[in-house]
Amino acid sequence: MALTFQIGDHPYINKYPTDVNFGDALIFNISKVERAIEFGQAICHVRMNPDLVEKIAKKAIGHPAIPENVEQMVKEHWGLGF
Repeated sequence: MALTFQIGDHPYINKYPTDVNFGDALIFNISKVERAIEFGQAICHVRMNPDLVEKIAKKAIGHPAIPENVEQMVKEHWGLGF
């Protein structure tokens, strides 16, 4: 059930194909991240293409490594798995 991105799918994937690690998925408050960027405490290098985010979300449902709370949030946000 791996999800592998190929070279060029994202600017940071430029040396070799890269697997998504669903086991490290977590939920965080995006407004805190946005504030950190605003105040120079974090840097947004490259925004991820929404199509890649959707691909990750769809593959996450039912993946054995994804934490339950993350899977539930993905289902609710993306309207998947019901």
